[in-house]
Amino acid sequence: MHARRYEALDSWRGLCACMVALFHFNVFSHIQSAGIVRNAYLFVDFFFVLSGFVIAANYQARLMQGFGPGRFLFLRLGRIYPLHLVTMLLFVPIDIAKDGASPEILHALVTNALLLQGTGINSALWLNFPSWSISAEFGAYVVFTLITLWLGSRMLPWLVIAVVGAVALVLLSPNRMDSTYDYGLVRCLYGFALGVVSFRLRALFAVLDKPLGRRTDTLIEGAAVVLLCLCLAALDGHSTAAVATPVLFTGMVLLFAREKGRVSDALKVRPMLVIGALSYSIYMVHALVRAVARALAMML
Repeated sequence: MHARRYEALDSWRGLCACMVALFHFNVFSHIQSAGIVRNAYLFVDFFFVLSGFVIAANYQARLMQGFGPGRFLFLRLGRIYPLHLVTMLLFVPIDIAKDGASPEILHALVTNALLLQGTGINSALWLNFPSWSISAEFGAYVVFTLITLWLGSRMLPWLVIAVVGAVALVLLSPNRMDSTYDYGLVRCLYGFALGVVSFRLRALFAVLDKPLGRRTDTLIEGAAVVLLCLCLAALDGHSTAAVATPVLFTGMVLLFAREKGRVSDALKVRPMLVIGALSYSIYMVHALVRAVARALAMML
């Protein structure tokens, strides 16, 4: 039995990838000074929540029914690793040209190749810097596998992980929601756990998928998008309050998983679905494009 495809959420993934890329192309402009762009790195946490939701939807029941955990992790590794490896290797000459052939390059190669760069063992971001989140997400896959095999579909372990993750980011992380190489795994598990919880809530409460009427659903979706934009624009991305943004993203996932309003329809048109399909490539390649563009600009 095939799991349902959440096309509106696929498009949201593409939009989030584009916003993160826009954030990293920090060219001085009116666009870059907009609050929502300054805080666009938080859309990485939308990825984490979406990932927890989608992975639970596709694999939680299957793992409980005997789908091999090794097979699951191998499939996830096959999904993320090839492009990660290519972009990592392409960054090696760039980093050598910038900083010289220092011992840090070898350390970076080893930790990035082993997908450890987002687990707190490094002291900085090296090579393809957005890949810290890929490292953290693979760690979340391992945690998901263990919890599902030991505890099944219980929601409590994921609620505990989400609460502990949020508290750790507030009390321990110096950068809170801008944690990457240091508390990146904690940040990822926090959002991923909320994604798993949101899937379990949909499974337990059918009312969450009940239509409210076309006009009402459209109004709710539109209001949610406006609220999201206003919150991200007004937020101090490094404040304690920013730690609540994954909860906001969880609400968006629950809402747009319903696909009942016209905003969802707009997200399911072909151009948006194409962007969604390319989201991982956009996310993993944009730093390389930025580095090449900067080098060309300096030469010119």
